[in-house]
Amino acid sequence: MFVFNDEMALGSVKAIQDLGLSVPGDIAVAGFDNLKIASIFNPHITTIDQPKYEIGKKATNLLLTLMKGGTIEKKKFVLEDELIIRESCGSKLEKSLNA
Repeated sequence: MFVFNDEMALGSVKAIQDLGLSVPGDIAVAGFDNLKIASIFNPHITTIDQPKYEIGKKATNLLLTLMKGGTIEKKKFVLEDELIIRESCGSKLEKSLNA
């Protein structure tokens, strides 16, 4: 199960466990955000980490350009996310694909 963010992943794991099922034994769970709690929750939550700093930097540069009276061409920026594999997807090892 892939959910919108890590908070929802934590809630999903709790609900799954309340039903008497196990994560990842019965259902694998992954979130999105890479919140700190995802790495200490039991089981540790598999997640996708966004390059938050780079997103903010790009947005700030675009905003500063506009504030200085400049114009912005329509651009597409592609910033790589990182899959952080942890226990909730069935992996016993904590690792990331980019490590």
